[in-house]
Amino acid sequence: MDEQSVERCGCLVLTVPQSGGAYPGVFKDVLAQSIAEVFRCFICMEKLRDARLCPHCSKLCCFSCIRRWLTEQRAQCPHCRAPLQLRELVNCRWAEEVTQQLDTLQLCSLTKHEENEKDNMADIPLNLWQKFMSNMSLK
Repeated sequence: MDEQSVERCGCLVLTVPQSGGAYPGVFKDVLAQSIAEVFRCFICMEKLRDARLCPHCSKLCCFSCIRRWLTEQRAQCPHCRAPLQLRELVNCRWAEEVTQQLDTLQLCSLTKHEENEKDNMADIPLNLWQKFMSNMSLK
């Protein structure tokens, strides 16, 4: 299967198949969760809200979290400890779009998993019947 690197997130290299093949559902779930971790505030550990980026270490955090930190704690990045002022933070409007897409991807993955479970449950009685009948023919 031909693969092409599409994005680098820290040490994580994401690849997608070019030939139309598909990764197993479990791999997609793990991949989505790994990407979601990148878009989590390093202060509150929740999904980013009104994301800001430290210009020194490039870590993402919620604006309300970093504002509270800088005004109530210290005028430095809580991650890299570099001196930091509110006006230096970079507004990351694109981060909200990425987190929305991740939410959609995870929701679709859950829905597909539930459908597969229903399909598997529907097959159980038929499989049991077939097994029963094959055992009956052996007698």
